[in-house]
Amino acid sequence: MARRANERALLGTCAALCALACNSILGIEERTLAPDDGVAGASGSSGQFGVGGAVVLPPSTGGAAGAAGSAVSGAAGAVTAGTGGTGVSGASGNAGDSGDAGAGTGGGAGMSGAGSAGMSGVAGAAGTGGAGAGGAGAGGSAGASGSAGASGGAGAGGKAGAGGAAGAGAGGKAGAGGTSGNAGTGGSAGVSCDMTFAVGTDGFVRAPGHGGECWHGYAFASCDTGSTCMPKTFSSCTAPCMLHFSGTVGAATQANNYSTLAYIGFNINQASSAPTSTPIKVTGTGLAVSYLATGPAIRVQISQAGSSATSWCANVTVSGTIPYTMFNTRCYDVTSGTYFNPATDMIDEVQIIVPGGVAAAAFDVTISSVADQ
Repeated sequence: MARRANERALLGTCAALCALACNSILGIEERTLAPDDGVAGASGSSGQFGVGGAVVLPPSTGGAAGAAGSAVSGAAGAVTAGTGGTGVSGASGNAGDSGDAGAGTGGGAGMSGAGSAGMSGVAGAAGTGGAGAGGAGAGGSAGASGSAGASGGAGAGGKAGAGGAAGAGAGGKAGAGGTSGNAGTGGSAGVSCDMTFAVGTDGFVRAPGHGGECWHGYAFASCDTGSTCMPKTFSSCTAPCMLHFSGTVGAATQANNYSTLAYIGFNINQASSAPTSTPIKVTGTGLAVSYLATGPAIRVQISQAGSSATSWCANVTVSGTIPYTMFNTRCYDVTSGTYFNPATDMIDEVQIIVPGGVAAAAFDVTISSVADQ
């Protein structure tokens, strides 16, 4: 038995030396695997235009067959039989480039059981495979599939162009101051009138007038403490809003300094939501007033409010146009009063006055329209 073992060892050594010589000529790397019990070596993956790797197994218990080298157009892998147990198969060589497979000579079956499957080689491009002659070896594990190429990332969107900066206009130089003149006429900017006199539901009046001007401002009404009148505000007027009020004016006596009265009117140069009106000059020659009234005789009054408050009035009995030159600060005693001067005087209110008489009297007044004519 010892002699037979030695002979087998000698044959294995000779086979290994032959394999080394062939591998050296063909440029194949030889690997020596540690002894191990195993099963028959798996057949190596089919290479393309490559030579099967030679496996040298050292003596071990129960010697195993080396893995059959597969090749295309190359020599079959050499197999060295071990003594005793099953040898571990060598790792299969990497696949060569694609090509037509040559007919390889099948490796001999290993002794004492199949060896462990060899590591799968890297899959080469598919070739036209010919059937290998010889005994069937154990099938090698399939080569791992190549990873799919990563998808190209989506191109980044272009940035939006930044908006151009607004150019700041250079301020003009202040003109040299001239001599002061009389205040000009004109209403508040941004307010326009309709073709006819109109009152909004908030009591805001728009009165078209001379030369396309527009008198505008909030309506009001009131009376002294000895009289009664309603309403006193038009801030919640029902559409269509009318400048109408009624009540009773108290008797004018020496005790109340003959000052009983009731009045209704509106501002003529007041911006919407502004608390006050600004005095302006009239541009026409007279004031056109249309009204309905019952009760005591009435007066039409134009006024400049504020610290230099002044009022000019004119007695009327019917609707019509009143020349501005007829308005006097004391229309009930014109000889002691001052007449209105359109060239210099300014106003910001128009009113209809119901003065008290010798006895209390009921009244009812509606303003239909007012305009600078």
